[in-house]
Formats: sequence, structure tokens, C-alpha cells
Amino acid sequence: MISPINSEVKTLYFILSGTARHYFRNADNEEITIWISEAGGLSTDYGAFTRGVPTQYEIQAITDVAGVAIDSDNLNELYDRYKNFERLGRLINQQYLNDFIDRNNFLINNSAKERYRILLDQKPHWFNTIPLKHLASYLAVTVETLSRLRSNTY
Repeated sequence: MISPINSEVKTLYFILSGTARHYFRNADNEEITIWISEAGGLSTDYGAFTRGVPTQYEIQAITDVAGVAIDSDNLNELYDRYKNFERLGRLINQQYLNDFIDRNNFLINNSAKERYRILLDQKPHWFNTIPLKHLASYLAVTVETLSRLRSNTY
């Protein structure tokens, strides 16, 4: 199970099962969910992991999470020693960048109603496993707006 990560530990988690959220606290101390990881995905503050700096956010298990963890020193050693791992690193970087671009486009190019419908179509199971306050934050709406969207009164 992943609990809030230590800002001094640079760890990359390969999620085998379960769901975790990535969040930070804004100036008003509100938790802002910026990413949700699930089976088949990665979980880390990737920018901090690759640059070797303290993380700017936390990772919290929403459900029981099983995964494989590796720290940046060990991963870099694998990259140096084995060409296939270096290729894996390139693929991870590409996937992370593509996911980041898709997430930004999702938030910028869609209205709140469209974001809700897209998420409902693509990840309907999230509405059964992730607390609505985290989904609202992920969708960049208030809990009240998400409630209106869910009741089709928006």
C-alpha cells in the first residue's frame, strides 16, 4: 500500500493492482488531485524522481495497492548496465510525457460538463472506488458542481 511518500525518497512505483492519487496542497491548504494511478501505470512525482529534487506533492493509496518499487539510483544502474532497461526508461519517459500532454489538453480544451462525461465514459469504475471530493478536484470542479453534473442539472 502506498502512503504519502517521503520527500527525501525518490521512488518509482509500477502499480500492479489498486488505485492511488497524486495531490498537493494549495495556498489555502486544500488538496488538489492532479493524477490518479491504477494497475498498469506508474506512481511517482516523475519530475522530482528524474531531477533528484524533493517532491512537490504526495501520493496516497485510495484502495489497496500492490506494486513494484525502485529507487532512482537502482533504476539508473539498470539503465547503465542493460540496454533493454535503458529502452524501458525511454518508453516510460514517452508515456509520461504523452499522459501529461493528454491531461493538460483534457483540462484546457473541455468544459466541466465535457470533462465529467469523458471521465464517466473512460473510467466509470472510478465513480465507485474514488471519493467524489477527489474526483471533483481531478476534474477541476467543486464537489457541488460535480454533484450537479451527476444529477444532470448543470
